[in-house]
Amino acid sequence: KKGSPLVPNESPAKKNPTYLLDLLKTPEQFTRLQANRAYVEQKGDPQLVIEWINNLNTSNPSYTHHRLEGLWLLAALNYYDEQTLLKSLNSNNPQEKSAAVRMLAYWKKQGTLLNTLEQLIEDKHPQVRLETLHALREMGNLSAAEIAIKALDKPLDQNLEFTLNLTLRSLQKEWLSALINGENVFRQDQNKQLYALTTSSDKRIVPLISGILNKQGIDPILADKAWFLLANIGDSKAKTNVLIKAVKEENIELLTAMIDAPVANQAKPDSLDLLAPLFTHDNSQIRIASLKLAQRWKAIEYAKVVTEVMKSTTNLDEKLAAGRALVAMGKLGD
Repeated sequence: KKGSPLVPNESPAKKNPTYLLDLLKTPEQFTRLQANRAYVEQKGDPQLVIEWINNLNTSNPSYTHHRLEGLWLLAALNYYDEQTLLKSLNSNNPQEKSAAVRMLAYWKKQGTLLNTLEQLIEDKHPQVRLETLHALREMGNLSAAEIAIKALDKPLDQNLEFTLNLTLRSLQKEWLSALINGENVFRQDQNKQLYALTTSSDKRIVPLISGILNKQGIDPILADKAWFLLANIGDSKAKTNVLIKAVKEENIELLTAMIDAPVANQAKPDSLDLLAPLFTHDNSQIRIASLKLAQRWKAIEYAKVVTEVMKSTTNLDEKLAAGRALVAMGKLGD
């Protein structure tokens, strides 16, 4: 920077421990990192670091950052001090608190501070809640899932939602087994149970989702997500309910979801009677969707209807869908 003096070139090597600790207060990150490294290489005393932290000037605007530098140095020394960590976990500075949560996970001490994690998951700052989810995911037990789901009580941004889903998927073995066994999971909050279920692709969730969707008070956005999941991985009974809903609401998106379900899922509705009125529906997209479902499910009982559609329609997309359906049924030449 022209017209300004050069930054002092500090050389932490061979400096005494007290001097190195004071270098942790410098504004230059490179200098702080070198001081940290030099202190570790000298096998510095962790107790001296704790004393340095405790004697920091609380009125200094950079106080929380200085304390955090001390915490990082303790981690570099592989020395865990719960009281020092708790001070940062209770900080009013969200950046320091977030970093402390990460340190908590680094030391794998989440299990000893569950009450603190329950408070942190409801912290007003999203960065703190995000780090808390990461820390919970590494615990690998039902308690972690029970706390993580509380993130839904605060607004979710894109990063928080992704991390919550990742956390619930990682902890699925614990909470899903408990739900299947009828245990009181997520305090019997049906919306939270349904949210967790929609993060999974395990087929064991199908009857659980179906049971919750039949109850009152379910969040409509969450319910829509669950219906699409059933269209994707559902068994015959679930597919029947999805088809009933799609026909009743004339829901082209839900019909399309069943069309695009994984090939490995060969389940189809117990009865295909509901397809009949869709072949002659006023909406061409719905007619085409019904033909694609007839193809997927090899609805041979509608071979004559589909043949008539192929002969009579002037819509090329519809004609093509009808032809493909007949090929799947083995009835194209009839």
